[in-house]
Amino acid sequence: MASEVAVSRSSGHSMAGMDMSGGSGMAAMSLIGTGRKLAAGLLALVLLAFALRWLARAFDAARAMPAGVPEPVAGIRADALSPACHAAMALGMAVMFVLLL
Repeated sequence: MASEVAVSRSSGHSMAGMDMSGGSGMAAMSLIGTGRKLAAGLLALVLLAFALRWLARAFDAARAMPAGVPEPVAGIRADALSPACHAAMALGMAVMFVLLL
């Protein structure tokens, strides 16, 4: 009978060494640092859009054939290098901002 009383008293509400009165900070929602993450995410999206636009311009410039030339010119055209460089830099910055998330 004494063991049944001891079992009914220790139903898990008062375990030895466990203090459950305050709750944990992990369970509470927090918006601290959200502004920085939002800014980094928006900058990453904008820079990715710029990178894709400049990359498309670079491909178009490299693919365009000069007037009067019957065959495609081998090599990289000089007017395709500037947008390709801008695309590479914007893509690198977008990756950096994604890593900040």
